[in-house]
Amino acid sequence: MHQKAYYIGHEAQEKRDLVSLKHPIKNGLVTQWDNLEKLLHHTFANELKATPEDYSLMVSEPPLSPRAHREKLAEMIFERFNVPAMYMAIPGVLSLYASGRTTGVVLDSGAGVSYTLAAFEGYALPHTFNRLDIAGNDLTHYLTQILKERH
Repeated sequence: MHQKAYYIGHEAQEKRDLVSLKHPIKNGLVTQWDNLEKLLHHTFANELKATPEDYSLMVSEPPLSPRAHREKLAEMIFERFNVPAMYMAIPGVLSLYASGRTTGVVLDSGAGVSYTLAAFEGYALPHTFNRLDIAGNDLTHYLTQILKERH
């Protein structure tokens, strides 16, 4: 029987008792670049069924991300996937756009990081950025712990 080198998404979850789950992004920052590359390859080939060379890419990244991470991601996107153009945006600003606004205050709490920012006419104001490495995964873990203690 042919066994794959790695599993991603639902397939990995189904085999969680047989494999070691890896999470290439922790607290909003890439910690496992090789695994992120595999994830992106899988996403383009299997989920989007798209050739990356044919499309520009928009990537969202939390505010206060290190410049070195941004540069390394851009290098991977351009050199490994031959994407012709890439735009990096702050998710909070994109959330404002999605709500039909360009000015506002945003609280964004994802799986691994929470942050606040203010934006004016589509531009995030750097002096307003606040970051907290507590988010959805931490809340899930805490609630699971409480439920286990009760039963």
